[in-house]
Amino acid sequence: MKRLLILFSLFCALLCSCTSLWRVGTADVKNSYLMKLDEEFSVSGNEYSVGENFNFIVEAKEPIKGIHIILSKEKLDPRQYIGKEIDETPFSVGNMIITDKTEPKILYFNSDLVNNYLFPKENTESKSFSLKIKGFAETDNSKSFGKLFCYGFCDLNKNRIIESDELKQIIINVNPSLSLTDEKIYISTVGYKVKTYSEVAETYVIYKINSFVGFTEFKATVTPYVSNFDMLFKNESPFKDVNYYIVHSPVTTNKVLNQPYKYAMSNLLIFDVTEDIKDSKEEYIAARNYQVKKTKDILRICVNISGKIIFPEIIEY
Repeated sequence: MKRLLILFSLFCALLCSCTSLWRVGTADVKNSYLMKLDEEFSVSGNEYSVGENFNFIVEAKEPIKGIHIILSKEKLDPRQYIGKEIDETPFSVGNMIITDKTEPKILYFNSDLVNNYLFPKENTESKSFSLKIKGFAETDNSKSFGKLFCYGFCDLNKNRIIESDELKQIIINVNPSLSLTDEKIYISTVGYKVKTYSEVAETYVIYKINSFVGFTEFKATVTPYVSNFDMLFKNESPFKDVNYYIVHSPVTTNKVLNQPYKYAMSNLLIFDVTEDIKDSKEEYIAARNYQVKKTKDILRICVNISGKIIFPEIIEY
């Protein structure tokens, strides 16, 4: 009997030990990642000095969709973001620079700390991926730069809270002559076709709305049945911080206003006009909405029609 008790005690001890080891093993499965540039550009530790073209490399323990990176001419303290929700920081989706999917890519930065979203070419989750970078472009139109502090964030556990192990940083020394000023930076806008309208212009026109009263009047007199308006503005609050621009084409059956863009060192926001793949049987007005903070409303809107730039009349509400 005594021997049985001893054996039972040993069995329990072994079981507890195995359980502890399993828990430790499970904890070790926690995902992690690192970001780096080509080894040939390494200076020391996490610092690099790049030439004209280089690769931005991301390696993770478990598959990830991508990472957000911000570039700054000034050194930041990333600990200020720990514990905050993503949307309260520069790493939010709403603070992303919009670019096309071509390679090699450009990395953008400005004083607002906009972020660049880097992801695998296949646009799927991956343990490692590498993106070709051809240079940097600053959108603030300020002085040249020689050193950039690069901060990365990846929401590893997908809880939308920034944690210390989800932040990375590297330093990039850049030859200022490699800055790119002739690249397009796309601005996020909403495009649609207006098929019911009360007021019609004979050419392209821009409506500027800076108050809820003006917004209500615009809906009543120009486009009373555009459903996406009601989802955007339901009260006065948003207009305290933003101006809202709506670009309209004349009545058409085949015109489209494309996603607008600006060049790095220019203050023009350009809307290209193209023809739809097939004509509409019903006439409509091609429209696109541009929302901007009042403090950042510095871009001059223009329309590009087959290479001819026009500056439409601005009607304020």
